[in-house]
Amino acid sequence: ERQLSVLSTNPEMLEQVRQILEATTQPFTQHLAATSASKQLTANWGRFSAQQRLDMRNFVLTFLANKGPSCQSFVVVALVSLLARITKLGWFENSEHSDVPKEVTHFLSASVDHCVIGLQIFNELINEMNINKTGQPLSTHRKKSVSFRDRNLLQIFQISLQTLQQLLSGTLGQIEQSQDVRLREQSLRLALGCLSYDFIGTSVDESTEDVGTVQIPSNWRSIIEDETTLSTMLQSYTTSQPPQSAQA
Repeated sequence: ERQLSVLSTNPEMLEQVRQILEATTQPFTQHLAATSASKQLTANWGRFSAQQRLDMRNFVLTFLANKGPSCQSFVVVALVSLLARITKLGWFENSEHSDVPKEVTHFLSASVDHCVIGLQIFNELINEMNINKTGQPLSTHRKKSVSFRDRNLLQIFQISLQTLQQLLSGTLGQIEQSQDVRLREQSLRLALGCLSYDFIGTSVDESTEDVGTVQIPSNWRSIIEDETTLSTMLQSYTTSQPPQSAQA
């Protein structure tokens, strides 16, 4: 354990961690490499060059696109978490970091398994951008959170609705039951995550009386009031089994 800990604590090992992830097919080794890279980048972000950070981001995106569907679910979770962490840390440093949401849309138009991964990435991005997990100054966190909200959140909410509508209408074609369950779960989580976003920078602890209130930007109004949105949610509820129905 002591020998392995160097992978997550020594900044000079980041490239070796990437090579391990690229070379191995063992799920637990892949998970170790992904979590080690996340710890490395979180703790030593300023010690890596802009190119190193970008290279790691590009590597993770490519890995998920090429090998993600064949990986174990816990490996995909670790890789998605790593990508979201890199995106949050580098949000204002390079336009390519903040363009990740745009690139994720390519997953949605590929296979069903790629679509599931794309939705997972969006879910983790929302979680990462909404919560200060890296100990950054609160002002820095809020600037990134607000930027993500204004640039991407509405589009991501629309994607969650469109995916649910495709599932309900059967326009995705013949898909396996397990794929339907995973798509439904990720889409509902995504819609809930968008609506639960801290739009105005008020945490639950600071304003417990507003827990049941959804504070959405004015430019969301037309979509929220659209009858199709409510119909999609109600239909998702009536056609889903627990625990997915609870999210609807």
